[in-house]
Amino acid sequence: MSGIYTLDAVFAAMLLLSAALLAVTVRYLTTPHYTIPADYLADLVNEPEFLTAVYSSDVATVEAYLNSLIPYPYNLTVYDGNGNKVFSVGVPLEGTAASVTLGGWRGESRTLTLSLKVAAPVRP
Repeated sequence: MSGIYTLDAVFAAMLLLSAALLAVTVRYLTTPHYTIPADYLADLVNEPEFLTAVYSSDVATVEAYLNSLIPYPYNLTVYDGNGNKVFSVGVPLEGTAASVTLGGWRGESRTLTLSLKVAAPVRP
């Protein structure tokens, strides 16, 4: 009779262990990992043609620069000096943003703030 209880206990332990492993595996597969994209934003701001595209609101060129630099989903939003959205490129993302405020470009004194979010791949 004690063998039956031992077999039940082993079966229950295996069931709990497999459920726990499944839960951990699913968590890592579905939880997005966000990274602070300051390095990407620094690279973009150092490109004169990118800044020209931002100040002229050339969304196609801005998007081309972002697609060539960032291999992950991203969102770049540009705001004017009053905090109004000028344009946004990419997909809606939650997470930490890197931001930079530009005081002007090539004789234009208009203040713009660039806010970049990047969703990096899931890391265990």
